[in-house]
Amino acid sequence: MDKRDILAGLDDVPWPDLACAYSEEELPRLLRTVASGSAEAEYALADLANALCHQGSVYPASEAAAPFLARMAAAGVRTLEVLEVLGSIAESGDERGLTAPGAARAAVAAQTGLLAPLLAHPDSGVRATAAWALTQGGARALVPLLHERWEAEAHPVVRATVLKALSELDPDLGGRLAAAVLADADAADAADGGELLVAARACLAAGQPWSDRLHAAATAWMADGDVLPHFWNGFDYDPFGDLILALAAGGDPAAAVRLVTTGLSYPGDGVAAPPGAGHVRAKAAWCARELARGYRSPVVALILPLAAAAAGADEEAGFTAISLLRELPREQLPEVGQPAVTDRLAAVAHVRGPDRRADEALIFLIEQGDPRAARLLARDLRDRPFALAAATRWRSSAPPSVPLPGDPALLEAVRAYLREPGPDGNTAAFLLSLVTSWGPAAAPAIPDVLGLQRRHPLNVANALTAIDPGHPAIVPILNRLAASGRSWQRIEAASRLRTLTGADEPLLAALTDGLREQGYQLRSVAEAIIRLGPAGASLGPAVSVALRAARDPVTESALADARVQLALALASLTGDPAAAIPVLAEVLDQDQQQEGGWPAASAADAAADIGALARPLAPAVVPLLDDLTHGPTAVRALLKIDPVSLGGVPLARLADVLVTAVGDPSSHGQDRAVAVLAELGPARLPAAAMVKLRELAERDQRLCRFGVIGNIIRDDEHLRSGLRQLLSELP
Repeated sequence: MDKRDILAGLDDVPWPDLACAYSEEELPRLLRTVASGSAEAEYALADLANALCHQGSVYPASEAAAPFLARMAAAGVRTLEVLEVLGSIAESGDERGLTAPGAARAAVAAQTGLLAPLLAHPDSGVRATAAWALTQGGARALVPLLHERWEAEAHPVVRATVLKALSELDPDLGGRLAAAVLADADAADAADGGELLVAARACLAAGQPWSDRLHAAATAWMADGDVLPHFWNGFDYDPFGDLILALAAGGDPAAAVRLVTTGLSYPGDGVAAPPGAGHVRAKAAWCARELARGYRSPVVALILPLAAAAAGADEEAGFTAISLLRELPREQLPEVGQPAVTDRLAAVAHVRGPDRRADEALIFLIEQGDPRAARLLARDLRDRPFALAAATRWRSSAPPSVPLPGDPALLEAVRAYLREPGPDGNTAAFLLSLVTSWGPAAAPAIPDVLGLQRRHPLNVANALTAIDPGHPAIVPILNRLAASGRSWQRIEAASRLRTLTGADEPLLAALTDGLREQGYQLRSVAEAIIRLGPAGASLGPAVSVALRAARDPVTESALADARVQLALALASLTGDPAAAIPVLAEVLDQDQQQEGGWPAASAADAAADIGALARPLAPAVVPLLDDLTHGPTAVRALLKIDPVSLGGVPLARLADVLVTAVGDPSSHGQDRAVAVLAELGPARLPAAAMVKLRELAERDQRLCRFGVIGNIIRDDEHLRSGLRQLLSELP
């Protein structure tokens, strides 16, 4: 490829009309800069990659740029890096406005003939990256070229890459080649551990039954201490973890658990640990976490091996193991003998001084309600910042059923810490929160609490209220906070003051001033007015003014949500819910895909709260059923505002919307869908929907895969509990 031909036709492409992540008009300049090979080319390529494949999303411009990028790679212009961009474009499943589904992938596949010679490039990194990138295009014409490369290749990482590529494009051929690799290894009693691992995975992909022989091949890499660094061009791709998840997905979780436990206990009892053994155990702990987050059945079998790893010699493996044990539902520990786990972690928590693993172990004890936790925290309070946060439920993903008990030693340790010149802002807040949770039992700490009222007045007022509601310092502190400062703080202080004294005026004044806020702050003010109820009747005119002031075109969800809540606040104050309907109609009539559909969903939720008076909004709610995330909200709205005719939508379709949302982790509306199914009632659901829900409730693969990472397992169990409750109500 002549470098002069790289940019042929560049000016014929209507770049300004082709969407990308940002700066469409900059794409021609970036392509020219990369092609020039100048000093700025590296930075231009980084900008280009971000524009064409931003966080895994591809666009029409990604499709149009593929031929120019392929020419650059073929001409030797930053070949490896450009191949990485092409492969990223081809592997993306997040397509934004392409000319046709899979168009970006097809655009890369169309360059196979131009890029195939790079499979024989002198640089092994280029060869491996070319094999990966071209495989993402999925062109079957690549198979004989890869097979030819396989026969000629000697570099272990490239061989493993080519074998995986063939396994994906032609599983039968990949399986035959993998079987030959294993046979050669048996005959020679030597082979690259990484290649053997990929061969075992290829055998599985070809449908060969899992066996002890494949297990041995899949764990041979452990003797090397690492496996194929930078393999398959993925920073997050791990061939060992991929095999483990593939086994679980294929219905053999026991084989997956065996691989994990082999790694966690490597090299075994009574065997001297070789160099790299710690890395093996750390990788196995990471794989255990991914397996438990992906599938339910392996969890119980992993608990004791994880507890052993938690108390083992390796800091990284131990920390990862404890973190995973914290993610597991508390009720699963008794299945293996809870003391066997808690005693091991208590030993880890007994370590003195700053120690991140001991801190994590103490969090586990706190979350389990272990009686040793309070004394351990008292002993090492300054060295256990994360455990302190967990004790106050700030960091804990599994809050204890009761607050950490007010142990006398812990109370004294907290008092001493409060008296120090400067626990930082978060630490002081955690300490005050802990004191607050102990209520009157923390009375000896009142002088220490008062010492922080200048820096943390609201926290101090909360603590004093919990310890001694009649303490004379509380009302003056709250009066000062309610009179000036940030809107949210004024409203919270005034609300607490109202609870203590019954005085409405400070809260009404704070809310009146808060109605001048914007966006989310304005929404919070409106919600506070709704909670206030009839006592806020005098705010009606100010709410009307705020609603008119927020009447600009709805271009952001914060403004739309604020308008919805203001309309509900006005309806609440006037006693006339119908007053909110015009605002809800206006929000629903906007582009319902705007801001991810959240403004429309907020309006639909508000309509549901109003009930039958909002029936005229039903036609505007119906289109929201097509939104995977907000479909359950739309179903609930139709059930509430039009319970008889359901907006003209067949019940079977509403049920399908809900069942689809439950089964799709990307919906971000699974819990809402189950709640709406419960409102609908199982007796009204079509038989096909109940069959699907039963299958989902018993499926081994996790239903929840997104959200707060440390909560996925617990969220999944909670979701299934809701499904099982729903199914139990069937006659």
